[in-house]
Amino acid sequence: MIEIINCYARIDLSSQDFTRVIKGMNDAGYKSAIWQSKLTLLSTVGITKLNTDVLDWLSYYNIQGRDSFVYRADIFLEHTDLVYVINRGSGWTGESKVEIGVIGVHIGGASKLLAKYANSFINALKTNIDGRKVRHMNLRWYKLSQNNKIDSKVSFEKGFTYASLQEDEVKGAVLLSDAQNREILLRIAETGSIKKIDFKGEKMDFYLEKIEMLTNLGLVDKMYTVTCRKKSTPIAMIRSMDELTLSSKDILSCPHCARSFEDELLQESFSLTTMGRKLTLSSHWMTILVTQVLVENGIPEKSIIWSLEVDGEEVDCVVQFKDKIWILELKDRNFEAGDAHPLAYRSIKYKADKTIIITTGKVSKNARKVFEDLSTRRGEKNGHPLYIEGLSLLKSSVATLIKNEALLHVREKTKEISKAAYIELSPVFSKLFGSYTLEHKGEFKEGVNIFRY
Repeated sequence: MIEIINCYARIDLSSQDFTRVIKGMNDAGYKSAIWQSKLTLLSTVGITKLNTDVLDWLSYYNIQGRDSFVYRADIFLEHTDLVYVINRGSGWTGESKVEIGVIGVHIGGASKLLAKYANSFINALKTNIDGRKVRHMNLRWYKLSQNNKIDSKVSFEKGFTYASLQEDEVKGAVLLSDAQNREILLRIAETGSIKKIDFKGEKMDFYLEKIEMLTNLGLVDKMYTVTCRKKSTPIAMIRSMDELTLSSKDILSCPHCARSFEDELLQESFSLTTMGRKLTLSSHWMTILVTQVLVENGIPEKSIIWSLEVDGEEVDCVVQFKDKIWILELKDRNFEAGDAHPLAYRSIKYKADKTIIITTGKVSKNARKVFEDLSTRRGEKNGHPLYIEGLSLLKSSVATLIKNEALLHVREKTKEISKAAYIELSPVFSKLFGSYTLEHKGEFKEGVNIFRY
């Protein structure tokens, strides 16, 4: 996932001093794109010596008696990561400071990269700026705040639980994403238990193989029913044939015919374990599966809550991401028109920035029409939720969704960089970070360069 990690120092630099610091960084081997492009321009006419006049021109230039350009930002490329420096110094509205940040997909090593560039900036500052100025500067770096947890818009509600992924439950949820595994588990859940002899016909071996998988993951318990041969009456349940040991067979005897349990009719049967019941109840397996996919794509687990409910209005899953609230409606069936109005109401109630429907089936035409009508009434250009139909599309759709939101977040920063640099840098950002995938009536369409607009 594309992320930004950044820091700032409360340093007030003029554009001339900022230019000299960037020159110092480039001289030290940290090659910045805008600085190098200007040197290339100068070298084409034979200017290779950077005297005071040239440095002042690099800092700013005037056209028609006004500042037409002030050099306040530059970018550095480190493989697929982009490092930026913005000078919000003299002449900038607001607090004077220097901001350095890393924008990249592999943010794991970004802290070290950020520290390297922050140290390089300070070294260049001390080397190229008058020491009488530097000694009065606050050269301490501060991290900018990151909002990656549920905020007061949602967390003030009382009826919810924080997401909590357990390895065994995740494995169980992944297994239940297969419709046939789910069908078998629900069949057992409906009857309480099911005997091996109830699986008949050509698919008997297939079903028993599936049950073995469910048993191995702790979703199904294998039991044996001891039935009196004389009266055909169940008399006991045992977990393992090992319980019918030589030492116990004389003690465990049928109350009707006095036969040893070992001599009675033993029928293998299956029932749900505690975890099996937990995952099937209200299709909780879907909540776990979707949460796991969100986490795999970079959403922190602490930014996800489950079963948010107030006044009978329940949302299966809520996510905060980049200062936005998403609500996710999960259905282990088709999403019908009768589901649409309640979901639209919950979207308003919980101030959702985005609503997502994830279904193992389809979103019906009538349900889509409800959202279309609501969009028309509200005058919204695209008021549809995002539709994810079928679990085969879950991972790719969530990845696209998160990339889109990350790009929107990054775009705001890239606008600042372009504005401060006085150069429209959208081709650079698009090349590094990719395209934004448009949505139309709940479905993903073509990709566009979002940094251009």
